[in-house]
Amino acid sequence: MSIAKLNKLDRFDYLYFLIIVVVYAGMALPYAKNMFNPKGEIMAAIIPYTLTAILLIKHKVSFFNRRLLIVTGIYIFWCFLQILKYNKLYDGFFLSIANIYLGYSFIVIYGIRMFYLYERILIAFSIIAIVCWFFQLLVPAMMTSFMKATSLYNYPKASTILANNIFFSLSDYVRDSRGGYFPRNAGFSWEPGRYACMVIMAMFFNLIRTKFTIKKNRGLLILSVALISTQSTTGLGCLMLLFLFYGLNVSVKFRPIIFIIVVIPVVGGIFLLPFMGDKISEIWFNEESINQIEHSVKYLHNSEKDIIVPQRFTALALEMLNIWDSPLLGYGVDSYNSYVKSAMSPLISLPGGLLKIVSQYGIPLSLLVYFQLYKTSKYFSKLYNYKGGWVLFALFALLSLSYPFWFVPFFSSIWMLQLFYKKNIKSL
Repeated sequence: MSIAKLNKLDRFDYLYFLIIVVVYAGMALPYAKNMFNPKGEIMAAIIPYTLTAILLIKHKVSFFNRRLLIVTGIYIFWCFLQILKYNKLYDGFFLSIANIYLGYSFIVIYGIRMFYLYERILIAFSIIAIVCWFFQLLVPAMMTSFMKATSLYNYPKASTILANNIFFSLSDYVRDSRGGYFPRNAGFSWEPGRYACMVIMAMFFNLIRTKFTIKKNRGLLILSVALISTQSTTGLGCLMLLFLFYGLNVSVKFRPIIFIIVVIPVVGGIFLLPFMGDKISEIWFNEESINQIEHSVKYLHNSEKDIIVPQRFTALALEMLNIWDSPLLGYGVDSYNSYVKSAMSPLISLPGGLLKIVSQYGIPLSLLVYFQLYKTSKYFSKLYNYKGGWVLFALFALLSLSYPFWFVPFFSSIWMLQLFYKKNIKSL
């Protein structure tokens, strides 16, 4: 089916997109995570894949695409080598291929309209998140009771959120500099940092769609408030990249002076925020952080539920060990095959990380993925006519510092866009 012959989207198309973005990209419900990381609960994937089948039949989507077949062939060959390596066929092989096809389907059905839809969904749900977050600040006991009464899942004490009703996630509390407790806004996601990453991507789409218009841009204002309320180092770090991106594309006289007067104080102010200073001081990789992990492993060695999640740069260093152990093929879809889990401790759970895709899929395959992201980044700048063809690449890579977005439907559509999109549909 040619992308040029797309039908208009109807209510089911919009509802499907909303479900995939909010439920299955936000991953607040544990069942949603099993769409990407199966743990004996394949039934959890039935709902999204059933809805996807209806969508594909409705739009008569054909998968006979030469580039898609090449991508599929490369991945199947990697899976075959993994089977030879570990002598096991993993469920994750099939789900990963399915998610690649989901990403392709997004491009075929929605085209670049999906970026506008994503932005509008994030703005609408950010309004809900901000209102609920304020209630959590003002009447915490009442809000906690309401959220737990409407929650769709009973979360254990070790979870980063306490309750979720799809519209909002009630996060845990963090101690502020005055000794009190201050909640983080997790939006509809399973963790404030992940929600911040999703908000940042919506801000990027807003800027390129509005041609970098800030005045009277209510959507950008709402997203900015939501981002700040997450208290996320990853999110606010990416915000500085968006400041630079904005400066590259706005024609202002005396730009260097404006940069000194406005951008530098804003960036400095971000680093001076109490939670930023505390979190930055914890992320550096050093001998003390490694010793702390080893101590935690010894303390929790008899526990099957508690896990250890290292800070960002410590995790990068540990991912290097995984890469060194298996540079060509990676450890595959099962993290228990990784060097860190098998040789150090199965209790260690590494976050996303820039190197996670390398350690998981090996250097050759991950280089192809990064190269495709770069080509799409350049292609994006031509589609939307802005300066900074490298910005999307840098932004996606920074977001992946903490969370693996590569094979999450919609996000996989971003880096695969240049492969499958033909410029013959106008964005909304």
